Amino acid sequence: MIGIRSFTRSESGAMSADWVVLSALSIGLGTMTIMSLSTGPTSMAAQIGGILANVNVAGTSAAAFLYTWYDEATQDYFLGVYRGLTDAELVNESKSYSDAFRDQITSGNIADPQHLIEQRHMIQTVLDERDVQAHGDALSVSEMQQMLAEAQGE
Repeated sequence: MIGIRSFTRSESGAMSADWVVLSALSIGLGTMTIMSLSTGPTSMAAQIGGILANVNVAGTSAAAFLYTWYDEATQDYFLGVYRGLTDAELVNESKSYSDAFRDQITSGNIADPQHLIEQRHMIQTVLDERDVQAHGDALSVSEMQQMLAEAQGE
């Protein structure tokens, strides 16, 4: 049997043809592997997204809330902050953000309250994780969204 070194250096017709065929097969197999792997995660992510969009959590669909103000890293940061609060502090935060939202809507400021809705949503997420109720005077996220839509004339 011919060694790899002599095989790669051989210039005879049969050896060169074998080398070209083996190279083409290797490149083709690598390309097919990459193509098959690149579509798998994308289609799987789409399937998971479709399933999660239909998940019903505490009476609202998971897709019912869309973050537009904060990116995912910022959301994770704030969720970590809220998870570090005591239950009483968290309940008070739910009221504080609701009051700040009411103040902005009452003053006619309808450009900025979306971030307050998103903060209130993150607070509610942590409250739900702990099975704790928000402050009795706090607005729910859906109430805040409805008030903002009404203020915007929608």
